[in-house]
Amino acid sequence: MKRSGNAVAVISAAALTVVLIGCATTGIAGTGKKAERARFGEIERVDNWLAGADAAGNSTAAKGLPVDGRVIQPIFVHASIAEHHVIAWFDGHEKYEAVEAFVYSKDRIRAILTRHDNSQIDAWGFPDGETPETVSAREHYESKITFKMAPNGKNAELSMKTPEGEDLFLSYVGQDKPDPEYGGMTDPGLHSPDGGLPILFRDASSTSAKESFVRIGGIRYAIPEDPEISAPPYFIAYTAFLSNGYHSFILSTFPERKVSLALPEPGVATGNRDGSTGIVSIAPEGRDRLRFNPPLPSLASLADGDTASSRFAVFFEGSTKEEVYGDAIVARSGNVITLSFRPAYPAWARAARSMVYTIELSDDAATVSASMERK
Repeated sequence: MKRSGNAVAVISAAALTVVLIGCATTGIAGTGKKAERARFGEIERVDNWLAGADAAGNSTAAKGLPVDGRVIQPIFVHASIAEHHVIAWFDGHEKYEAVEAFVYSKDRIRAILTRHDNSQIDAWGFPDGETPETVSAREHYESKITFKMAPNGKNAELSMKTPEGEDLFLSYVGQDKPDPEYGGMTDPGLHSPDGGLPILFRDASSTSAKESFVRIGGIRYAIPEDPEISAPPYFIAYTAFLSNGYHSFILSTFPERKVSLALPEPGVATGNRDGSTGIVSIAPEGRDRLRFNPPLPSLASLADGDTASSRFAVFFEGSTKEEVYGDAIVARSGNVITLSFRPAYPAWARAARSMVYTIELSDDAATVSASMERK
């Protein structure tokens, strides 16, 4: 991962803890040791992106009829905030090269093992009956998982079983406590390129010391140096990292789903757009938020041939900084509406993470699918 300085309409609480694509596995500050990565360069951030939007939103739509507050909400956001996230790459194991864990609470933990071919398998340590329903989209198994932070706030331990039934233990020894200075956005690289727009943010992070290690089946595996962020002889980093406050805000792709014309779900705020009810913001858990300016237009009110645009931006709890932003472009042809999400910032999102929602209208409902939009 590269450091840069209810789904709504709403999935169950358990499902909201899911990062559908295991894209945390490229680390901090460009530490994707073996995963393929893209270097897209840097682009200049535009301050106050939303405020600079055209109030009319380049709309060709006539003033629509009010739809009594009801909306078609096609965007499915999978949002969660883990208390802790730990990840380590290690050398020498015949099958696995990395382990990580999202710690939502002491008895709700999701771990991921990454193989040498970059395929992954999820381990779920949730109470009975709480395994998120969306887990079926990925290879998975159940395991007792424990995570402990040391009193010094720097060190941590992770214990679990591998799919083969062997004990796995990660001893994380931090060089310091997780620090907001080393938090920020995470670049997912090219991992799961068809999975959507993964927006990941760390409140605070640290890198490990040489003493960290992984043990599987009684055999100890070393955690190598990270040459990308090391500055020898003054500072040597290793490919294990600990974060406090790990935000996952995923606009995911999905096959066809039925969506009703209905009053907004909790977490969806609405406002007037061209005389109809538009979507102002989506905040699945009321914390991290996707905002639009002007509001995303009422899809049910668009006429054949209408087009409109809005700007969008994602904000993380407690921050006024637009971490990811871009344009949302809507067009109707017959009974089919396309909604394109085209990120403008950061560079990795602009280069490879544009999405398109295809919405087929029928009476008071719609069939929606989401896929990547390729140039």
